[in-house]
Amino acid sequence: MYKNNIEYLAANSEKIDLAFFPTFGGHYYMIEKLKPTYSFPMHDGGRELQYKKFAERADRLKLKTKVIDATANGDAFLFKDGIIKKIGQ
Repeated sequence: MYKNNIEYLAANSEKIDLAFFPTFGGHYYMIEKLKPTYSFPMHDGGRELQYKKFAERADRLKLKTKVIDATANGDAFLFKDGIIKKIGQ
């Protein structure tokens, strides 16, 4: 089911700016197919440190996306004019 959804989005989208995804399966496939500019791993059950590890792994694998790793519950980001910035503290 997940693969079919990704295939549909890839076939019907010109450009994906932001992708939000769980880190428990299918995320590498999603990034490879959709090529989002920015990727937000999520739903890791209070283990936000996993997001940083995922970002480091994505960099090592040379995935064509910039992984944004939230470091704490409630982190906020602003996406404007193609740029993402962390806001507030």
